[in-house]
Amino acid sequence: AKLAQQAQADAERKAAEAKRADEARADAERKADEAKLADEAKRADEARADAEREADARRRATPPPSLPTVKLLAQSAPPPDEPEPAPAPPPNLPTVKIAPAPARADITGLGFRPSAGGGRLLIHTTRALAYVVRQVSPTELILELPGARIARANDRRPLDTAFFASPVTLISPRVVAGGVRIEITLRGPSRYTAAQEPRLLTLDFE
Repeated sequence: AKLAQQAQADAERKAAEAKRADEARADAERKADEAKLADEAKRADEARADAEREADARRRATPPPSLPTVKLLAQSAPPPDEPEPAPAPPPNLPTVKIAPAPARADITGLGFRPSAGGGRLLIHTTRALAYVVRQVSPTELILELPGARIARANDRRPLDTAFFASPVTLISPRVVAGGVRIEITLRGPSRYTAAQEPRLLTLDFE
């Protein structure tokens, strides 16, 4: 009995150590993501400031073109019925337009809510998203989110929804070039409806 108690204590200690290690890894990933987002925002701000300074320097360095002059001849005056030529209008000075930085859309939460005979995929965002839904097979659906980013490392993990009595069995978010792709695995053919609010994108399955 003493050996069994000691074995149980060792197992509990190892489980606690593994839990602390998982929490430490998750915290490290979160801090790394936050640092990366802050660094990207800083670089974007510096790039905009450099572009504005360069445009301002170009405007200052470009001298305005000289206006044309009209000389009158002293020898003879123009005929009374011939009007004097009007001076040419000054040409337009060149302007430099700086395109605004594109707005970023961060995914701040990803979840699934089962319902009677169906379910809802919920994607919380910082602003409205552009999205494309593609049915690649009777049991696979792909949701493309161009220009989006996943803010938290925890939201990049797959959601196993096979336990629920819903058409959806697995939700796999993936970071791809130019945005985010969410792969949705279904039990079989299912109807779906997409809807969007300012900071929430939903996909309902029946």
